[in-house]
Amino acid sequence: MKWKALLIVTAMVVLSVGAVFLLLYGFGRDDQSVKAAMLPSDEEAKQYVLDNKLLADVRELQKIRVGGPTFKMVTGFDEKGQEKIVWLTLEKKAIKSYGSVFPKDGVAKEQIIAQVKEKGIEQENIRDIFIAPYDYISDKIVWFVLKKGEKGHMIWYDFKTGAPVWEAYQEPTSWSLKNHE
Repeated sequence: MKWKALLIVTAMVVLSVGAVFLLLYGFGRDDQSVKAAMLPSDEEAKQYVLDNKLLADVRELQKIRVGGPTFKMVTGFDEKGQEKIVWLTLEKKAIKSYGSVFPKDGVAKEQIIAQVKEKGIEQENIRDIFIAPYDYISDKIVWFVLKKGEKGHMIWYDFKTGAPVWEAYQEPTSWSLKNHE
């Protein structure tokens, strides 16, 4: 009688573990692959913004990662001499623009640094701070701030208003369900 109970419990455990495995990892997914975001080379990005008259002069090209989304950020000046930022990716081997802004149209970097300082993060502890699209699907433009350190504390602020949009950590062990003041 005891061996029947043991057999039933063992079968239930095996089935439960199998179900969890299928839920987490799926099956028959050989045709699906997860790839890093494709970005144009610096030369391709520069040529694209010049050919499409998005910029008249390119000053800086940089790969940026906004928590999840990755873009090629191209900074320069338009035909009127105004500083402008353009974001690009590659989709199906074609360069796609994810928008552009004039930095003067949003809150100043200094204001964002002051807001971050109010959270107890000094300027020397900021690893990255830049303007970028919030994601691939919305038209929201944000200031993205990444704190130095292994936890990857990230903060997003609305580009136009400076209002906080989101706050997260790259390192899951840093997550907490408690509210922090």
